[in-house]
Amino acid sequence: MSGEGLVSIIVPVYNSAEYIGECVESVLAQTYANYELLLIDDGSPDDSRALCEELCTRDERIRLIVQEHRGVSAARNAGMRESKGEYLFFLDSDDAIHPLLLEELVRQIICADAELALCDFIKMDSRRVRKLAENTSENDDIPQWKIIEKSETEKWFHIVRPKALHCIGGSLFLRDVIGSVRFDESLRNGEDTLFIYHLICKRIRIAYTNKRWYYYRIHSGNASGSVTHPGKDLSWESSRIIRDAELAKSNLDYALPWECMAVCQMARNFYGMRRQRNTEGCERIREQAAAEMRHPLFSKTDRTTKILFYCCFFCYPVYPLLEKLVSMIWEARNAGRR
Repeated sequence: MSGEGLVSIIVPVYNSAEYIGECVESVLAQTYANYELLLIDDGSPDDSRALCEELCTRDERIRLIVQEHRGVSAARNAGMRESKGEYLFFLDSDDAIHPLLLEELVRQIICADAELALCDFIKMDSRRVRKLAENTSENDDIPQWKIIEKSETEKWFHIVRPKALHCIGGSLFLRDVIGSVRFDESLRNGEDTLFIYHLICKRIRIAYTNKRWYYYRIHSGNASGSVTHPGKDLSWESSRIIRDAELAKSNLDYALPWECMAVCQMARNFYGMRRQRNTEGCERIREQAAAEMRHPLFSKTDRTTKILFYCCFFCYPVYPLLEKLVSMIWEARNAGRR
């Protein structure tokens, strides 16, 4: 399919010297060749920029864009401004992708008349990322695809398959459907979920496969590798934005899951702050928690969510064990749905 539309692959880079080489190698291994790879160095203080410059000499499809440190959203927005492709694909600099992924995503957008095509993702440590990358092949089984019609898009995003649709990794977007939508540069977490939400509100046609062909690396430097991010923009803010937007539209069935998510995110952040002995951060979250309990949707959250929340803030020693048990149960349920 090399004669089809140009794919712009946008990779924000910040302190990624240890991983950027493997990330780029996974792109160079793609069976779909008609792409440009934009590396956006977001003011990295390590050797990332030098490595990116070296990578640019290996292939004319690789371009480097340099900016002062402004965050991942600003880097992605810069990549969108500089990109020329008919399709946009966002890849984090510490992640990797299956060699067939771009080809299959483009095929679905063309053949299924989709405006967004995406695969599922798998989280793993660096050792497993390298091992999986070495063992993937062009002869791997072709994915089975589910077409989500426009009338079902919002239901899938909010209820049916939120885990896959809330993350931008593994998603190929038709540029025309994005239009003027951009990443919110004021958010430190959840900016990708909010970006996709704005597109979902347009009721776009989606092609989805549960093939886990996006390899999400877990390490101490990214959000999933740590229990909290002590930035001023906390992880539940995007959940609240979406919750309030759906509540304003009287979509209670869609707003309620976001309230549950915001409450759980708040508890996890408080847990992380306690572990780090961040007294100021704990006090700030306590104030947020008190306000959250007054929100009209809080009383409508499920019993498990409320128990976890109360344990975290009022019976802290019990929370870690209970949260671990609940997470194991939820993971088992999600695995059974695949």
